[in-house]
Amino acid sequence: MREHSTIDFMRALEVFVAAADSGSMTKAAEQLKVTQSAISQQLKQLEADMQVKLIDRDRRPLRLTPAGHALRLHAAELLLHVDQIQAEIRQIAAGPLSHLRIAMFGTLARTIAPGLLEAVVQKTIPVKHVSLLRGMAVQHARDLPRREVDMVITSNALMDVDGLERYPLIHERFVLMVPKGQLPRSISLGELAGRLPMVRYSSRTEVGRLIEHHLRRLRLEIRQGHFFDAPEDLYAMIAMGQGWAVTTPTHIAHALSPTFAVELRSLPRPGLGREIVLIARKNELGDLPAKIAALCRRILRKHYLPRVRELMPMLADHLVIIDEPT
Repeated sequence: MREHSTIDFMRALEVFVAAADSGSMTKAAEQLKVTQSAISQQLKQLEADMQVKLIDRDRRPLRLTPAGHALRLHAAELLLHVDQIQAEIRQIAAGPLSHLRIAMFGTLARTIAPGLLEAVVQKTIPVKHVSLLRGMAVQHARDLPRREVDMVITSNALMDVDGLERYPLIHERFVLMVPKGQLPRSISLGELAGRLPMVRYSSRTEVGRLIEHHLRRLRLEIRQGHFFDAPEDLYAMIAMGQGWAVTTPTHIAHALSPTFAVELRSLPRPGLGREIVLIARKNELGDLPAKIAALCRRILRKHYLPRVRELMPMLADHLVIIDEPT
């Protein structure tokens, strides 16, 4: 039986894992929203309590001792198990979840949010209060592991993060957008780049990073053009004949105006695609993530697919709602 300890052992383990994974007490303090001195004190108390040295503080980034490596292997599993126990007890308590925080793209929120809020009000989803937070995928990748949100709907599946459950919602193939009536129907990206500058998504966006990676893979030298976060701004520039862009059906359904003088075409081979998924921490919310994912699919079929078919009838197959495997 473990001897009496003067420290909060689980909190100390959480601090230790944060410092070990980040390699820095400063980064661990930022992640846990405490001072660096509090991190240092917790680690010293943990080492005193266990009577072993866990971290070599003379190295930068921080290095674990052999005992530290052994503890790191068990600590993450133990913390996850504690989270699962707490989630199970909360589920047994049987009441609706008090507060659910969901982050998602702004380009999807306008479609999904009304149906989700209606389900909360009508109590078809067992949640008392909900917060809908809009942002970009790079922000979602930080907020969910830090427990600042409970679910995210994003294009970054966070495959390098353990302890998550993922529900695919959409698969979409990227689309080429060009000024209307200015370019021949059959044109390669290289030829297109020689005629007009490319209007790009900024590198702050996940979609921008995906597109830039695709162009590098094709070894294309593309002239610099304008950069935007929002598809509305990007589309307006193309409608003015100021360039061309690679974009997605979800952005088109959200932001394209029928008055914009643009043409939509399939992206020349090899194409580019992405999945949009709902992600939650594993075993914390029972079947609620699966229920919300199913609701999102119904909303997308009802409201997104008709919009895509209206705006890009010849390319409607570029957006597919993914059914959950049975």
